[in-house]
Amino acid sequence: MTTALELGATPLTLNELRRLYREPLPIKIHERALRAVRESHAATCKLAAGEAAAYGINTGFGLLAQTRIPTAQRTLLQKNIILSHSAGVGPLLDDSIVRLVMVLKLASLLQGVSGVSEGLVRFLEKLINSGLNPCVPAQGSVGASGDLAPLAHMSLPVLGLGTVRRDGKIRPAAEATPTTAAHKAVTVASAPRRLANGFCHLSDEASGLDAANGKTGAVSCSPRNPLRIRSGVNGGSRKRTPVASKIALAIAAALGTEADSPTPSGG
Repeated sequence: MTTALELGATPLTLNELRRLYREPLPIKIHERALRAVRESHAATCKLAAGEAAAYGINTGFGLLAQTRIPTAQRTLLQKNIILSHSAGVGPLLDDSIVRLVMVLKLASLLQGVSGVSEGLVRFLEKLINSGLNPCVPAQGSVGASGDLAPLAHMSLPVLGLGTVRRDGKIRPAAEATPTTAAHKAVTVASAPRRLANGFCHLSDEASGLDAANGKTGAVSCSPRNPLRIRSGVNGGSRKRTPVASKIALAIAAALGTEADSPTPSGG
């Protein structure tokens, strides 16, 4: 019987990611991480219920940061943030890469500093364990908030939208994923926005694809970087590559070579 990979207790290791890359592994969430998630979500709900402006929770985004959002429209705002950024194009990322990105995102949320609900992290746990991989186009944009387009596509099944793939077969997420209270539970407060924010990440300058200048690849997950991978990449020349493709290439490169151990960051 395959031993489940426990998330939320200690940082992920490169060997654990190698195993995830090669084959699906059952995962489980450590109770200590769940306690941190509950406490963080309670604080977020308190902000949402208060009179003070809480950016992206009871206000708009960017230029609309001073615009207060009525309580009845806040869930719709969070849903629309995901939909507006689900604009990737091109071939789909391999299931092995999507599986890694989902685990990295879940590991990030389990740090207990994002304000997401227990329902959200439980839903991701079930999605990963079911072997259903969101369909994520390989080409997408990246902004100051992170890998917005790829992570938005990864997040669509949380809302019962988009498509998922298992054993090479693509199905609508609404048919393949749970349709009970899970979807409703993860659309309150700021949960969907937290899914699309952050890096499971490669910057252009540190992507490892700039081998001509001796740069090294780097993959990290925020907040607090529960995982960091570094690996040299040989050959190639400098060129712009869509961020989601960089994620795939860098993780694959790291998993195929010897690399130093992950080091947690205090940032």
